[in-house]
Amino acid sequence: WVGVAVMVYAAISLLVTIENCFNVIVRAPVGRRWTRRVPLYWFVLTVSPLAVFAWYSVNGWFDTWIASVETWNWLLYLVLLGWNLLGAWLLMLAVYTLMPSSSPQWKPAAIGAAVSAMLLVIGLRGFGAYLNNAFTIGQLYGSLGLIPLFMFWVYLMWLAVLFGLEVAAILQALPGRRLEELERERKAEALVDPAAVMGVMEVIGERFMLGQSSSLVQLCERTGLPEVAVSKMLSGLAMENLVHRLEGPTDTVTLARSPDQISGVQLLEIAFRLVDYGDAGTGSALLARLRQAQRDLIDQTTLAGLVTEN
Repeated sequence: WVGVAVMVYAAISLLVTIENCFNVIVRAPVGRRWTRRVPLYWFVLTVSPLAVFAWYSVNGWFDTWIASVETWNWLLYLVLLGWNLLGAWLLMLAVYTLMPSSSPQWKPAAIGAAVSAMLLVIGLRGFGAYLNNAFTIGQLYGSLGLIPLFMFWVYLMWLAVLFGLEVAAILQALPGRRLEELERERKAEALVDPAAVMGVMEVIGERFMLGQSSSLVQLCERTGLPEVAVSKMLSGLAMENLVHRLEGPTDTVTLARSPDQISGVQLLEIAFRLVDYGDAGTGSALLARLRQAQRDLIDQTTLAGLVTEN
């Protein structure tokens, strides 16, 4: 039972990681609830092995049949290649439409799945050709020598899967729109009050005192700020060593120092630099007086004091 429990935990953790990675690529605001995840994960864990087994069984039957035919072998190999591409395309299309909590539209997902399917088939055929024809590592290190090679191949195939989803996400975001328009929208979304950094840091500090980290999604939900603006703030705060990014598929941070060691003026200065980046016209006398008033208002305040007040 212990082995079964460990295997189930590993499988669920893998699917959660895959879903989180896909959600980051398609910019899904939040993940699924566990009441929806459990049936989906159960479906994937039960159907996927059967689909892969059926795929390889048909491939083996095709290979045996082609070897027994003396003429038109090249045409039959093309049919086999087309079957492999079709199977990989259907598999990736199902993955791209089922796994993300906000799946891309059908047409972009189909194109992205086609790109990923071609890369997967090339990788599969290339790996098989290398093992059959190249100098085998097993002659030097035995069967264990194939493990690093296989792990590297799995890593490349995972990159192919992510690349296909990236293509689908880009195609869904770009139809009929110019890059200049998207850049203007991105800058417009990032224009927020510099004091909003205080609100973001208050949430991070509050969760820090509770022993919890803060994800990008949680910060957006608590502050009501757009994801682009919060992500930009986190990058600036991380560069100033005020927050520390944690490992994981999502953008998760925690405080890099105690809240009573972070002054409010320091946070305001960081916010001013984020807003002024790449802009001219920050030399307005009125703007300077407004910013100085903000500094004076929060001169003796620390992040710990802000969290305590709330």
